[in-house]
Amino acid sequence: MLILLPLLLILVLSYWAALEYLRQQWLSIPSVVAPPAVRKEVCLISLVVVVRNEAPNLPLLFRALEGQSLAPQLFELHLVDDSSTDESLQIATAFKERAAFNVNVHRLNRSAADGGFVAGGSPKKAAITQVLPHCRGNIIAVTDGDCIPGQQWLSRILSLWQQEQPCFISGPVRYVGERSLFEKMQALDFTALIGVGASMLHSGRPGMCNAANMAFSKQAFREVGGYTGNEHVPSGDDEFLLQKLAKLYPDRIAFMKAEGAVVSTGACGSWQEFVQQRKRWAGKWRLHKGIASKLPPVLVFLFYLLITFSYGLAFWQPAACLYILPLLLLKAVADYRFLAPVLNFLKKPLSLKVFLLMELVYPFYVLFFALVANTGSFTWKERNYRYTTSEHERTGVSRVG
Repeated sequence: MLILLPLLLILVLSYWAALEYLRQQWLSIPSVVAPPAVRKEVCLISLVVVVRNEAPNLPLLFRALEGQSLAPQLFELHLVDDSSTDESLQIATAFKERAAFNVNVHRLNRSAADGGFVAGGSPKKAAITQVLPHCRGNIIAVTDGDCIPGQQWLSRILSLWQQEQPCFISGPVRYVGERSLFEKMQALDFTALIGVGASMLHSGRPGMCNAANMAFSKQAFREVGGYTGNEHVPSGDDEFLLQKLAKLYPDRIAFMKAEGAVVSTGACGSWQEFVQQRKRWAGKWRLHKGIASKLPPVLVFLFYLLITFSYGLAFWQPAACLYILPLLLLKAVADYRFLAPVLNFLKKPLSLKVFLLMELVYPFYVLFFALVANTGSFTWKERNYRYTTSEHERTGVSRVG
């Protein structure tokens, strides 16, 4: 107890300082506004969407693209089908015939995904690499088949591009349609990830972003060799590219803070799906290069490990609650101060019940996924993968359910 409490005090104060720094970074991100006019020399935007079995979601995506405020002659869609077994390809082909903007439907070259690209590698990275020569625009925007972009999404990408000439744009993503407590807790956790990623990026230390809302320069993509070096990792088509571009162009990375450019998607519907998703997200941290990328997750793990020990101490020695509870309350206030402006920007309400429950269980959540993310396999898009120390190998393909 004599060692635990002073150490917990130091770490909680450090945690407060870190979140206050991130909060100030978030508040200082400038809002993206529309330019007076589109400059003639600005090329069009090539939107790339890679889908696998997204038939129920594609009509919603297409409706959102039809409602974009950007003139249809200024963007095109390249949809790449990754061996869908539902009607995704047929729905995309039918949309191509009636769309007001240029639509191109591609099939993923399986030799590129499973052989020529890297055996057991990333179908999404293979798809983006395959379709890039067909993109007429130098601005490559990316989202997913289960997402709904805001009405001003593409116009704000173009606005930011004209104003700052970035080579990589990270955009905001939110969960919508949560009904259960489990889904609401996911949404709060996801909001924190978006806020931390945006704040770190704005501070000049980019680490996290989300492929549901990003854009990059086709020329810069080629200059850094695209996904060469991480093509064997089935995830990370966003973060690994961000870090490669940030290394070459540290002053040309931007976060698109614009309410009309938020991309919406849904939370996981089951615990099993959630576990697979988080294993995929968390497990790739070992594949990042450099101490700056690997150290923060380790420090977070140790911090929450100590909080878990404090729970045990409070249980076995109730008198310790007089010291532990104020520190946990201080941490909760720090979390609230950081989350509140991010939630407000994303138009997400903050439920006190959900927030307090997350404060209670989050230490166990961190420890659980820190352990399971580095062991065993995970399922993604009805395919099974496993982590290895050398590369991210796919262990086979199987239909689930």
